[in-house]
Amino acid sequence: MRGFPSAAKAAAAPGPSISSSSSSSRNAACKALLQQQQLPQQQQQQQWQQRREFSSSMNAAAAAEEDLEDEEEEVTAADTAAAAAEAAAVRGDRTLQMFCVCAPGLEELLARELQLLLLSPQPHLAAATAAAARGDTAAAQAAAAAAQAAAAASAVVSADIQEGGVAVKGPPELLWNIALRSRVTEEVRVVLGEPFVARGEKELSRGVAALPWERFVAFSANFTEPKVSVSSNSSNICSSNNSSSSSSSYNSCSNG
Repeated sequence: MRGFPSAAKAAAAPGPSISSSSSSSRNAACKALLQQQQLPQQQQQQQWQQRREFSSSMNAAAAAEEDLEDEEEEVTAADTAAAAAEAAAVRGDRTLQMFCVCAPGLEELLARELQLLLLSPQPHLAAATAAAARGDTAAAQAAAAAAQAAAAASAVVSADIQEGGVAVKGPPELLWNIALRSRVTEEVRVVLGEPFVARGEKELSRGVAALPWERFVAFSANFTEPKVSVSSNSSNICSSNNSSSSSSSYNSCSNG
């Protein structure tokens, strides 16, 4: 009878080993489950890193391409300004290219009116001669200046009848003479510079800024003078027939 307790103890001894093996298997299963849960997170982090690197490379390429386009536009704008300056030097500082706009069908009438509007310097020259004979130096000088202005206003370099108006060339005095006295002309448009090609808005703005605005607008830093504002009315971007590139057009001078 005394041997049973020892047998019971011997039979109960393997119990702890079974418990330890089940605990280790649970730990292994938990680690495997944890690794499976962490794997998608690592994959997502890798994908996010790859996307960020790809986005950075694309942004760098786009920035480099934009810088190259800006440099090309600056070179084109500089070439345009140089060509406009050279053309202005060939024409002369006082020769303006103008287009007198009229209603459709009145082009021939406008051309005849422009010829009738030409001022004759002969009356002013006669007045200057008479004033000089009387010894009136001031009156003689004023009459001579008026004769010179009349001759300049009548110096039409060329006239070309086109659809919608008449294109003329002449000095600024001719512009004011037509704008103030013509009844058929609706407005006088003055060419500011030579036509140029613009492949984008930036190049167009640079080309417009390079036009010789100082010939028509007096820039001054004197704050005591009245403020001058420049506005655009019914502006258009003209395109050529061969391509859709933009080009400069006429600046309107209203007939008043």
